[in-house]
Amino acid sequence: MITSVAKIAALTLAIPTTLTAACLLYLNHKVSPQVIAGTRVRHTPWDKFTSITRKPTCTPPDVANENSEWILAEERVTSRPVALSHLESTSLSFLLTKYIRATMTAFGNTPQVYLLRRMMPREDIVAESFSRERIRSLEFDVGHLVYGVWRVAHRGGDSDEKERVELAMESPVGYRGPIVEGVVLVGVERVDEEHVVFVNETWMWRRPGQKKVMLESVAGRWLHTLLSSWLVVRGVEALTGVGPEGGENL
Repeated sequence: MITSVAKIAALTLAIPTTLTAACLLYLNHKVSPQVIAGTRVRHTPWDKFTSITRKPTCTPPDVANENSEWILAEERVTSRPVALSHLESTSLSFLLTKYIRATMTAFGNTPQVYLLRRMMPREDIVAESFSRERIRSLEFDVGHLVYGVWRVAHRGGDSDEKERVELAMESPVGYRGPIVEGVVLVGVERVDEEHVVFVNETWMWRRPGQKKVMLESVAGRWLHTLLSSWLVVRGVEALTGVGPEGGENL
């Protein structure tokens, strides 16, 4: 009888795990064809580390230095090219604001934000940074705070070809969660005169001996890239109504 109960209990616990895994695999199947993703990790100064793209402006100089002993991990996810004719405007700044509003609003539906809220101090300015209404109208200018731990540290572009927002990770006084140092970069880039791509980058760093960041493990990297890919797809859908290739909304 005990054995039977144990088997039933084990099966009951396994069902949610199996369903979650199936959902994640299905989501990966849907979003991965719509994006291009890559990751890099610099473990030592002697690694042959070729960055996927240039480092964010707000990366600390001692971390950005190629001879630094900091472990540096980067992830870059881009959409497939989107025709400007399918968008409201050809202004990269306008498109970036709408795109980052959409991705941050979508991110608000994830378990991560629920956990973040529970670990935050009860302060009005922090609570306000979780407001969906505020995020949907936020201009994402330097100094703006989102979900308590991301503050806009830079907004700008390279001539007329790229526009980006850099959100530095910070921990408010009273925060009870794990401390992660890094930057989230959200951008839009011209591919040619008629197309753009939308970009989500994540940069994380740590000192040798500290706990590994999520992008360093195989499972963590896969899950993080899946979430980033889903956010890119949701952002593009918000601007076009459908995915870049006419796919269904996710």
